Amino acid sequence: MGNKLKDLLEEDIDSSDSEATIKAKTLYKSCVNESLIDKRGPEPLIQLLNTMFGGWPLLNGDSRPDSSSDSSNSSEQMNWVQLMAILRTYNNEIIIGQTVGSHEHNSSLHAIRLYPAGLGLPSADYYNSTSRQFKAYEKYLISTAQLLKANNSNLMSDIRDVLEFESGLANISKPFERQGGATYHRMTIGRLQKYTPAIDWDIYFKYAFPDLTINSTEQVGLYGLDFFMDIAHLINTTPSKKTVINYLLWRFVMNRVNNLGKQFADNQHEYAAEISGAKNQAPRHKVCVDYVNGNMGMAVSSLYVKRHFDAGSKQQAEIMIANIRQSFLEILNQVDWMDAETRTEAIVKAKSMLQHIGFPLWIIDPSQLDSEYQHLNFSSDNYFENVIQLIQSFAKETRVKLRQPSERDKWTVAPSIINAHYLRTKNLMSFPAGILQPPIYHTRYPKSLNYGGIGSIIGHEITHGFDNDGRHHDYQGNQRLWWHPNTIDRFIIRSQCMVRQYDDYSVEIRGENVTVSGIRTLGENIADNGGLKEAFMAYRKYEQENGPEDSLPGLNLTHHQMFFIKFAQNWCQNMTPQSMMNALKTWRHPLGRFR
Repeated sequence: MGNKLKDLLEEDIDSSDSEATIKAKTLYKSCVNESLIDKRGPEPLIQLLNTMFGGWPLLNGDSRPDSSSDSSNSSEQMNWVQLMAILRTYNNEIIIGQTVGSHEHNSSLHAIRLYPAGLGLPSADYYNSTSRQFKAYEKYLISTAQLLKANNSNLMSDIRDVLEFESGLANISKPFERQGGATYHRMTIGRLQKYTPAIDWDIYFKYAFPDLTINSTEQVGLYGLDFFMDIAHLINTTPSKKTVINYLLWRFVMNRVNNLGKQFADNQHEYAAEISGAKNQAPRHKVCVDYVNGNMGMAVSSLYVKRHFDAGSKQQAEIMIANIRQSFLEILNQVDWMDAETRTEAIVKAKSMLQHIGFPLWIIDPSQLDSEYQHLNFSSDNYFENVIQLIQSFAKETRVKLRQPSERDKWTVAPSIINAHYLRTKNLMSFPAGILQPPIYHTRYPKSLNYGGIGSIIGHEITHGFDNDGRHHDYQGNQRLWWHPNTIDRFIIRSQCMVRQYDDYSVEIRGENVTVSGIRTLGENIADNGGLKEAFMAYRKYEQENGPEDSLPGLNLTHHQMFFIKFAQNWCQNMTPQSMMNALKTWRHPLGRFR
């Protein structure tokens, strides 16, 4: 896939290109222009910090850099809530995570959601001053500040304060990380303000939503009320508010040094080598293909599907989905722990599950595709500025959805992405063109391989609608209690068996025995086991109706054996010890060997 996308993005612009695909190629060209990016050095980021935020105190100490910005924009004079909100308009989620998504109780509307944001390190468990990861993180912060020309006599002291603050943040994030989520509440901003008086939510929403009016009666979905109350305490007990400002801008800088030159790439790789065990830096063209595909996916997909997508894949996938959905319905009718009323609603939900296969037709219509990217204007010489345009546009696109209806059937996944998805707030599963290709699927594979490959993934996504998270949402994606209490009790009791099963899986990493978290990975484990069962049932039914498939020459294997081998092949992984450690501490999936 990567080489195909590279070839498409490196082709000369011609008359068949839409404005959108021209912009994608221009963005790619600006990204691979390493010599110019190196020549510009750190100046694009330094200029942005000075112009938009009045400088980063960590770099400048007590002196404010010369800039054309008004003194009221100085980061040191900003309230931390104001700065956090402004950084959200650059698509950063720091300390507090916030987005706009489908309303939990009415999937035809959008609503604001608030939740614990991520940390600089992959896991809250790493915030121990003696851990290798923490030491590497500290070194990375120091070296990044030095590359950005820090001129601060108190640099090391300020860095220690930032790390101490983030360690406190990790302590209050840890429970949610280990559980794989936080308790959900719905309340007005006014009520939230009473729970967390130290956070000025009026200020936050004024700067995070500059295009909209948000008042105290606005409802928000809140994940982890305890977290927000603890945040207020952490801020109040931090001796210097400059420390909070320095932390916010450090996390912003950490995200943006990706878009600078080789010095920064080498510095980042040295850090990544300790955190993930990465031995070699990815080739520049791969970095740029992944970036453009990840950020202009519909434009890239337009190029891809016209050249490489087999139209027959969609038709065969539709048949497989129908067969595997029927297997799921048969299982529903067999389970003895579900009451009749819940079973009836579950059948309705399974039959109502929407499906996206391949790609949406509008991406091959130049006028519709162009309208999606009409607000962007890239230059092949200004990669950093192109990135800033993109992240600001993403943030704006997300927040303005608040006053727009939520279209349940709208494509949200780029077809050129190699993944499948289930969106519980829409009761929709997605199988993009990128995943409908070898080694997971091919129109000319034996059915045993296709059912073991993409078929088990189809079953996985169907099952997500009824796992420990999906069961809270009805056939339209609305969050409501539609399972009978007795059925819920029986489900929880049975799910504990699977929690214990996966809790027993462990791997030795550098002499340490590290176990899977059965509770954090529960939803994915339910989906894996259910999806495999449904796909195998569907394949056996295919055999009953069409007769056994011919044996493959040179293989002393039955097609049933090949089905399970293909399922196992889906999850083959080659991971460094560091990556395995990160995955076991943070992923919602277990390692591939346990899947």
